[in-house]
Amino acid sequence: MGNSKFFYNKAKKKTKRKKNIIDRVDKKFDIQQTSINECLSIVQNEYQLEKNIKQSLETRAGSLLTVAGTLCVFALGKVSLAEMIKVVNQPISFIMAVKILSCFIFYLAYLLLIVNLLKVIGVDKYSKFEVKNIDADFIISNKLESSIKIIITYRDIITQYREQNKLKANKFKWAILNLAIVLASMAIYINIL
Repeated sequence: MGNSKFFYNKAKKKTKRKKNIIDRVDKKFDIQQTSINECLSIVQNEYQLEKNIKQSLETRAGSLLTVAGTLCVFALGKVSLAEMIKVVNQPISFIMAVKILSCFIFYLAYLLLIVNLLKVIGVDKYSKFEVKNIDADFIISNKLESSIKIIITYRDIITQYREQNKLKANKFKWAILNLAIVLASMAIYINIL
């Protein structure tokens, strides 16, 4: 993983070099004397790793959404928002204020939990390698040149996957925090007389 990051950062810093690298490919290069095969292997492995991370996040979020749904069925009978709204306009004690506050925190945290989980599971547009670009000209092109094009394409796709996976991981982290708040506020609400 570090190698592809290094390759990406190095290429990003030298954008002029990245743009002209295909132009500089010469038939005098011996493909066996380059690191093209290693680079291709690295980007393919990194691509698969990022796809697996995406799938893992979505699977965990789906499981947590199931838990949240089960919690909703249980909690709706225990944490009554309507009852708390009726009590708000009346003089209340400190304990009743804590109960009302825990009720509102419960529903707010539950709403944020569902929103964050849906953002993790949500279908985002991910780039992919366009196989339609593999045409007759690409097939008969110089092996080094076509390998470079493939590597650069994979690198750009991996970069996008990483950014989206970081966002999804952050939303999942917030969903876990929201779940903890939901459980704590529900426990406070239920245990206060």
